[in-house]
Amino acid sequence: MNNKVILAVDDERSNIEVLANILGDTYDLRVASRGDKALESIKKFQVDLILLDIQMPGMDGFEVAEIILQDPLYKDIPIIFLTSSRDEGSIVRGFKMGAVDYITKPFNREELRVRVENHLQLSELKLFFQSLLDSLSSIVVLTNGQDVFYGNQSLLNFFQFDSLAEFKSKYSRLDKLFLKDENQFFCDPNNPESWIAQLLRLESHQRTVAMSSKHNQAKHIFRVNLKQMPLSHLYLAEFIDISHDFHAQRILLDKTLHDPLTGAFNREFFDKNIDSILAHNQTNKLQSAVGFMDIDLFKNVNDKYGHDVGDATLKKIVMTIKKEMRNSDVLLRWGGEEFLLIISLASEADLARILEKFRSLIDLQIFADVGHVTCSFGASIHCPNESIHDTIKRSDQALYQSKHRGRNCVTIV
Repeated sequence: MNNKVILAVDDERSNIEVLANILGDTYDLRVASRGDKALESIKKFQVDLILLDIQMPGMDGFEVAEIILQDPLYKDIPIIFLTSSRDEGSIVRGFKMGAVDYITKPFNREELRVRVENHLQLSELKLFFQSLLDSLSSIVVLTNGQDVFYGNQSLLNFFQFDSLAEFKSKYSRLDKLFLKDENQFFCDPNNPESWIAQLLRLESHQRTVAMSSKHNQAKHIFRVNLKQMPLSHLYLAEFIDISHDFHAQRILLDKTLHDPLTGAFNREFFDKNIDSILAHNQTNKLQSAVGFMDIDLFKNVNDKYGHDVGDATLKKIVMTIKKEMRNSDVLLRWGGEEFLLIISLASEADLARILEKFRSLIDLQIFADVGHVTCSFGASIHCPNESIHDTIKRSDQALYQSKHRGRNCVTIV
C-alpha cells in the first residue's frame, strides 16, 4: 500500500464505498461525511490530497475548500472536486478558488486512479522544488512586475514575515521596497513600465537594487537575475545578496579616489566625476566654480621642521576645510601643497564669501611646531559650454595674483 493519505469528503455513503473500492488498496484512505468533519481530519492526519464533494449539507465543498486554502498550514494540499454536474460555472469557480482538478460522478475507475496519482506526483514535485528554492540563500520570487505570486523562505526571512500572504498584505509590489541609491537601480516614477521592463533595459551588470533588512535595518545590495517563464508573462526573479563584495569594491575604489595622506579626493576622482558634478549643478540651476588653495611658503615648513610636521600640517588644513564645507562642495589634493575646490553656487556673490571663510579659518589656526600658517586662494566661475580646463587655467592665474599681492588673500577672476 502507498503511504499517501487521501481524505475523501462526501455525504453519500455509496460514493465513499466506491472511492474506497477504487483507492483503498493503494492509498491510506480517510473519510468524512461533512465539511466540519473534513476540517477536523486535516488537523488530525497528514493529508496528501483531498477528494471533496461540492454538494453537501451544512458547509458545501466550496466553503470547506475556501477555509483550507486560506490556511497557511494546509493551503498546499491539492483539492479535487467531486461533482455529479458538469455545470461550467461551478467548475470555473472551483478552479478560481485553487482546486487542482474535478471528477464527475459516477466515477470512472481508471480516470479516478490516474488523476489522483498524477496530482500526488505533481504535489510531490511542487514540494520538492519549493524545498529546493527555500534552501537557497538568495531571494526568489515569481512575479509579473506587479503582483508577487510566489516568494521563497529567504524573502520571508529578510523582511521578517511568517507567510507570503502576510507579506502581500503589507506590500502590494516588490519594487516599493527598493531604496533610492545613486549606484543602484530605482524605478522611474514617471515610467509606466513595470520595474522588470525597466530593469531589462539595463546591462546585466547594472541590474542591482538596494533593499533594507527588517531584522537590523541594514541596507543590502542585490544583483537581480531575471528568467521569463515559458509561454507566460511571469518572471522568476532571483535577488543575490552581493553586499559584502559591493562594499569591498567600494572601499577599494574609495582608496583609489582619495589622497592617502590627507583624505581629500585626488585627480582620478576629478577625472571620473567632474562631468557629472557640472551636469548635476546645471540641472539644478546652480553655478559651478573652481578654486585653487595653496599653502603659503610650505617648502619652508618641510625644510625647517621636517616632512612629518609638514604632513601633520597638511592633514590639519584639510580637516579644517572639510569641517566647514557643504556636502555639495568637493576638495581635491591637486599636488604637493596645492588643493582644488569645486564649489556649487546659487549666486556668484557667494564664492568670495565661502573662500574668505576658508582663508580666515586657516589663518586663525595654531599648528603644532609650526604655529601660524596661511593659504592663498584663486577662483573662477565655470562658464556654460566651456572646457573645465579653461576654468582651471583662470583659477590658476587668480591664485598667481593672490601670491603676487602678498599671499593670504582671495582673488576671483
